[in-house]
Amino acid sequence: MCTVSFVGDDWSRRYPIQEPWVVPYTTPPYSPNVIIDVNPPTRQELDKLKAELEALKKLLKAAKLYDEETGQKDCEVEEKVALIKRLAELVDVDLEDLFDE
Repeated sequence: MCTVSFVGDDWSRRYPIQEPWVVPYTTPPYSPNVIIDVNPPTRQELDKLKAELEALKKLLKAAKLYDEETGQKDCEVEEKVALIKRLAELVDVDLEDLFDE
């Protein structure tokens, strides 16, 4: 398994992004399939996530270099990259130089 993919595995387990569900007005108000988060993250939690993403960025740069040198270039998994990009966007961490568009 390539190093970048391995690093992304940990993040996809720790920070699953659940898109908000829209419940039609005909649905009973208490649907077990609907996830509603009434506790938004605190400033401390967002700052901690930002620091972790800055550290992850350094780790991923090293992992990408290792993968290139061992013949495993461009082995990222789209879902993991999307998760990391979305989290970075939420806390304003620039990943432009990390992933090819």
